[in-house]
Amino acid sequence: KAKAMLDSSEAQLATAQLRLERTSLSLPFDALITTENVDLGQYVVMGQPLAKAYGTSSVEIEVPLKDSELAWFDVFENSIFSNGDPASAKGTPAEVKADFAGAEHIWKGYVVRTTGQVDRTSRMISIVVEVPEPFKVVDGRPPLLPGIFAEVLIRGNTLRNAVSVPRDAIREGNQMWLVNGNRLRIRLLKVVRFDKNFAYVVSDVLDDANVVISSLDAVVDGMEVRTEADVATQSEKSGQNGNKPDEPEEN
Repeated sequence: KAKAMLDSSEAQLATAQLRLERTSLSLPFDALITTENVDLGQYVVMGQPLAKAYGTSSVEIEVPLKDSELAWFDVFENSIFSNGDPASAKGTPAEVKADFAGAEHIWKGYVVRTTGQVDRTSRMISIVVEVPEPFKVVDGRPPLLPGIFAEVLIRGNTLRNAVSVPRDAIREGNQMWLVNGNRLRIRLLKVVRFDKNFAYVVSDVLDDANVVISSLDAVVDGMEVRTEADVATQSEKSGQNGNKPDEPEEN
């Protein structure tokens, strides 16, 4: 009888220890807990969300791009997942800029992969930029906290034999007005890319030519024009001619 009671007590102890172990949760990586959904002593059921957490070794930023913009990056060939290790990251370099804590800060990152699908609504493809050690404070730079607004700069492929011109210089149909000497020329250019301020064109007709960015009426190829430099030079000459010293009169 004593042996049976001992076996029963040991079985109850094993059950209690198993239940106690199941009250302890652990993650296979270092993390920060952002949300807790349960309180101390509360009963939980299988499948119930208990908390939200994210890893601290790296953060990932999804950057949506048009499919035409992917041609400027070696996303598919060179991107590998670095797992937060800067030494193993071999993807396209990127910079993450954000205004935080009263100043602009920059974090280094890499393009590690794409999301592998096209958004059905926007028809855009998102690439993933990974920033290693985002919570490391360096020279007063604060942590890169999830949820802040940031600008991502990705190093693109080199565009050879290209010239940047103001966007206002590109006319309808990718035409540009150039001034050679005192004649206006209308040229059709190959525009390969636009950004917020500039257009990038591949052409050799821009050598020794002035680009017209102002609006003109009734433009004709070959028409005679005057530039601001010509007007300034003419005004300077007129001023010099009008201020000649008086010559002595002959008696």
